[in-house]
Amino acid sequence: MNTKLSVANAAVSLVASPALALLSYLEHRKTIHPSLIIESYLAISLLFDAARVRTLWLQGYNDHVAVATIVSFAVRCALLIAEAIQKRGILRIEWRKLSPEATSGLFGKNFFWWLNPLFLTGFSRCLDIDDLLPLDKHLTSDYLYHRLHAAWAKSAGKRSLLLSCFSQLRWTLLWVVPPRLGLVAFNFCQPFLIQRTISLSQEPVNGGTTNVGYGLIGAYFLVYCGIAFTSAQYQHLTYRAITMARGGLISMLFAKSSFLENDAVDSGAALTLMSADIERITNGWSTMHEIWANVIEVAVAVYLLERQLGVACTIPLAVAIG
Repeated sequence: MNTKLSVANAAVSLVASPALALLSYLEHRKTIHPSLIIESYLAISLLFDAARVRTLWLQGYNDHVAVATIVSFAVRCALLIAEAIQKRGILRIEWRKLSPEATSGLFGKNFFWWLNPLFLTGFSRCLDIDDLLPLDKHLTSDYLYHRLHAAWAKSAGKRSLLLSCFSQLRWTLLWVVPPRLGLVAFNFCQPFLIQRTISLSQEPVNGGTTNVGYGLIGAYFLVYCGIAFTSAQYQHLTYRAITMARGGLISMLFAKSSFLENDAVDSGAALTLMSADIERITNGWSTMHEIWANVIEVAVAVYLLERQLGVACTIPLAVAIG
């Protein structure tokens, strides 16, 4: 059975290798950052390969297959490291002044490694304006003003400004959904892990339970790393959308007030809009995704309570609604 799986995996690798080589070439020629698709594929496949290597070594009778799998695992690790290296040093001159975030790959963006040079500079001396990293073009006021102003000029209605913001920032807002769903999933993995750990502690110690314990250690590592990872991405993408909304709205207010006559409007009203009102808008956006996420969490929590308590699960729900 293991031999058949190894042959099947080798066949898949032979088919995927030319595709990866072609995709790597195209991504290298057409993008300024490492290939996110290839990095994602190699990172996910390495997780499955690590579990398979461990299983083959524990079996003890497939040494040749285990050695071949380890070699394949090492090659994939080397490919992942090579693919994750930034291309900033070989870019054209006009692209080298971009934000480090724009030229970072999957790991650089998800683990915020592109901020390390700024942190190192801040630890060594006081930061100046020139030390700050270049701003992403999607966060500049000029870019956001033209996007929001064009959409608002075409719209009509009482809530045209709100709809214009949502329409222009829809992909930025939708990118927050996957990490928030991941955070919900990882949060609900914790009680299952605790339940399995308690049941494992009541079982006799033998080779099988020892292996299950090692598996639980890996599961705890993955779950809590997943919570940290999804929380960081959720907060980062949420405040990125807030920054874009704030930059677009303030630039539109400033441009509108600049073309008005002195006696046409109260200057204090515009200042209030640019400070207090927009601050309230951005504070509301920071918890906007909690509306649908909390509904999902409550539904799943009630379902899990119903499995344990039956009809009594409606009591805390009734208290919360009341």
